[in-house]
Amino acid sequence: MAKSEVVQDKEEEKQKIVDGALATAITSSQQAALSQKKESDLLSTVSHSQDLQKTLSKILETTGGFGYDWLNDIWRSVLDKLGLLDKVERTTYWVTWLWLRTFFKIAWKGRIYGEMFPDFGSGIFVGNHVSHVDPFILAQAIQKRVVWMSKEENFQTPIVRSIFKNYSAFPLKRGAHDEEAMAKVRSVLKTDSWVGWFPEGTRSYDGTLGEFHTGPIRMAIEERVPIVPVVSAGLEKVLPKGSLFIKLGTPVSIMIGKPVYYDEYYDSELTYAKLQELADKLKATMTDMLTELHAIHRLRDGTSLHETEKQLSIGYPRAKN
Repeated sequence: MAKSEVVQDKEEEKQKIVDGALATAITSSQQAALSQKKESDLLSTVSHSQDLQKTLSKILETTGGFGYDWLNDIWRSVLDKLGLLDKVERTTYWVTWLWLRTFFKIAWKGRIYGEMFPDFGSGIFVGNHVSHVDPFILAQAIQKRVVWMSKEENFQTPIVRSIFKNYSAFPLKRGAHDEEAMAKVRSVLKTDSWVGWFPEGTRSYDGTLGEFHTGPIRMAIEERVPIVPVVSAGLEKVLPKGSLFIKLGTPVSIMIGKPVYYDEYYDSELTYAKLQELADKLKATMTDMLTELHAIHRLRDGTSLHETEKQLSIGYPRAKN
């Protein structure tokens, strides 16, 4: 056999080995991708399973949240008798705030855009509502304590009710004039805290803003405090409606708006029609904010803050560190 033929045979054999290794690598990669997809599909199926959610809900109701709610009620009762409940709630809030602030930046590449939040006084903090985690994530965007109103049903849900109570939230009866809840709002506004309020009254299915109730406007005028609007993008993917599990890694953006003052109406007798007009105006403001924020959020898409801001046109708000 000629020397050239021997060299050729060796080269062909080497190529076969390389091709085989590549084929094995591609097959392994495909298998890994398929395995990941199966795991993701299984997790999604479990997360959205109505039967599983009903079964888990029944177990939690029967066991008092595996005993957590019962122990929490006893603990809060003891603190109340000792006169320490408010101090412990405030401490819990700020410890949670610090943890969430850090987690927001790491787990969801969180960025905050827009205006500086008022340094002094109290007011009403209104946001768009797309997820169960909204109150916690939106509140960490500002360095003020936010006391949230939440539908009464959340205070009957195992574990959730304890978390909400410890976070200083209070219940609201929907579809009725809840004077007890309004009295709580007034008491919060007399402190340096802010009241968290979702003017839509329920979560949005598609991320667009629904009709606004007039409650926040009326309270802002009666108590002579401002309203500060806040909107988010990406939070609807963190804990989608109907899902059991929180999703990590998806970028989240938050935008703080300018405070809205209603000084000109403080000494006026307002009709429902006027209040609804002001509510519609607030909705229009927040719709514009959402449009602007989504334009920024789409550009981010996992890029670094520096790269994102280079792409943004002049005039867009810079993110707060």
